Amino acid sequence: MKSARCFLAWVVFGACVVAQAEPVVVPMLGPRYKQTRERIEVLFRYRNGDLPPLDTSVNLFRIAPHSSAPPELPQTKVEEPAPPDEMILKLAVATLKAGTVTARGRSYLVINKKQYEEGDFIPTLVRGKTVRLLLKRVSQNTATLSYNGVEMVASF
Repeated sequence: MKSARCFLAWVVFGACVVAQAEPVVVPMLGPRYKQTRERIEVLFRYRNGDLPPLDTSVNLFRIAPHSSAPPELPQTKVEEPAPPDEMILKLAVATLKAGTVTARGRSYLVINKKQYEEGDFIPTLVRGKTVRLLLKRVSQNTATLSYNGVEMVASF
C-alpha cells in the first residue's frame, strides 16, 4: 500500500509541475540559420518520396522523341602550317643540355655522356618529332648547329 501512495504522490507532483511549467519559447533564429535550413531542404527534398519526372531537355543522354538529331556537318581536316626551320632549330637547341670537351687536340660536344664531333648528326625531339641537327663546328665554349641550311651558334 505504501508503494501505491508513493506512486500516487509522484503522479500528483508531476501533474503540478507540468501545470506550472511555462510554455517553451523558441528563440528567433538568424538569417544564416534560415539559409542553411533552406539549402538542406533543397538537397534532401526527395530522399523519402518519389523523384520528380525527368525533363528530357535537361538530360543530356537522351534525345527527346519530338526532336530530331541535328545533321552532321562534313568535317574538313585543317593541317597546321609547318613552323619555319629557324624556329625548329631554336626549339631543338633549347632542349640540348650539353658541354664541350677538348681531348687529343680536338673539341667534342658532349650530350648525355655521348660525344659528338664535327659532321655528326644529333637527334633531338621537337613537338613529338625527331629532328636531326648537323654539328658543323665545335670550339671551346660554342657549337655551330645546322638544320635544313639554317645555322645557329649555341654557347654551352
